[in-house]
Amino acid sequence: ALPAIISIECLCIKIHITQRTKLNIIIAYRPPSFPADDFFEQLDNTVNFVQGRSNSPLCIVGDFNSKHADWLQDQQTNAAGKQAMSFCINNNLQQVITQATHGLLSTSPSTLDLIFINKPSLLNSCSVLPPLSDHCP
Repeated sequence: ALPAIISIECLCIKIHITQRTKLNIIIAYRPPSFPADDFFEQLDNTVNFVQGRSNSPLCIVGDFNSKHADWLQDQQTNAAGKQAMSFCINNNLQQVITQATHGLLSTSPSTLDLIFINKPSLLNSCSVLPPLSDHCP
């Protein structure tokens, strides 16, 4: 079972691509007011649970409200971005979004919507679509 106290918004899915090929996907959302250290600790617990049941490749997607200069040139790293980067390093994940996903029409676009993956070689391509709201899919 998942750890007893999970208060983050997330959904875990296992996709069977072929009979032998599977992919674990975690979709998560961190509201701006939710403490980043608590969020990434709980997400880490979720990752450990999912990967403990299956060592299939892992992809984590969502709006993390985290900014890091490594993910978008001219973007200032915030505290949540530092937590997200530590989470990536600790879980051997790579963040693959390299374009702004939020505030495209503003003076300070940012990359808030992220994709973390532990087997980047499985990724054929990754692009940001035109905005449907204030975020791009």
